[in-house]
Amino acid sequence: MKMMNILITGGNGFLGRHVVSSLLEQGNCSVRCLVRHGSQLNGLPEDQIQIVRGSLNNPQDIKEALKGIDTVIHLAASMGGSPMGMFIETVVSTEILMSALSESPVDRFVFCSSFSVYGASELKTGSIFDENCPIEPNPKDRDAYAWCKYYQELWVKENVHSKTDLAIIRPGVIYGEDKGLLGPRIGLRLPGIPIFLQIGSNARLPLTHVQNCADAIACAGLSPNKPVGTFNIVDDECPTQKQYVKEYEKHFGTIPKRIVIPYRLFLWLSSVYWMLHKLSKGNLPPVFSSYKAKSMYRRFNFSNQKAKKELGWTPKISLQDGLAQSYQAPDNK
Repeated sequence: MKMMNILITGGNGFLGRHVVSSLLEQGNCSVRCLVRHGSQLNGLPEDQIQIVRGSLNNPQDIKEALKGIDTVIHLAASMGGSPMGMFIETVVSTEILMSALSESPVDRFVFCSSFSVYGASELKTGSIFDENCPIEPNPKDRDAYAWCKYYQELWVKENVHSKTDLAIIRPGVIYGEDKGLLGPRIGLRLPGIPIFLQIGSNARLPLTHVQNCADAIACAGLSPNKPVGTFNIVDDECPTQKQYVKEYEKHFGTIPKRIVIPYRLFLWLSSVYWMLHKLSKGNLPPVFSSYKAKSMYRRFNFSNQKAKKELGWTPKISLQDGLAQSYQAPDNK
């Protein structure tokens, strides 16, 4: 089998480090990571991969990084900051990358998107949540991250070269180590208030352990069948919020000052808050909205069957093992 030459963007990030590890373990490939000047490598194995310093916002850096590459795995995206900063680092950089790809011999592009691009508010409670679900019709009514990922994916789909096979990976909630363990789909920590507000108990969580997600992305990049299309990545276990908190507390102990608020009550409070946000002409920050609540805190049944069938992927790390590993992580000791 011909050795694949793979370029990864965002390779030194939380997910990226695991994708690099999975690629090296799974396949006959040469891995190159485009890493920003001055940023930490975060444990990337320099003796096994090639590190290229540069910026996704610099066309020349991208052209240099693409030399000799036949497969690109695009993970880079901004997770926080101002909305405009996130847009530049997520969407504009992807625009520059796609422009450079049109002039390169790359024939395989694996793009990491997000569940946030789905229009979950349009679904009925209890629906099967799979790749056939509608795309978010109102990304601006969600949050800055969802807005950026929506336009990033749109740009990729509209600008990928006809000669390039495109696989879009849409992970659910990625967790592991010290990341995503008590994420917003479970509850919120209110600014200046020392409580954890758990929103509902019965909504299922579309969790995927970071190593399971990385394995799926590696499968998409390495498969000789070159699967194309969209693939939802969630683990086999999608516990309810109540089940997850119970398992979490087995390892980390009781969550201090946790208050459970019923979903219906939170939905009503969010509607009131959003009305006050509008009345304040934006002076009250858009923290809550009933539209976002309907997307995140209702009960759906999540499917990973397409990814398992077409990528040849199997999630190996269970929820119990994933939380146990997270507890052992140095930052959590």
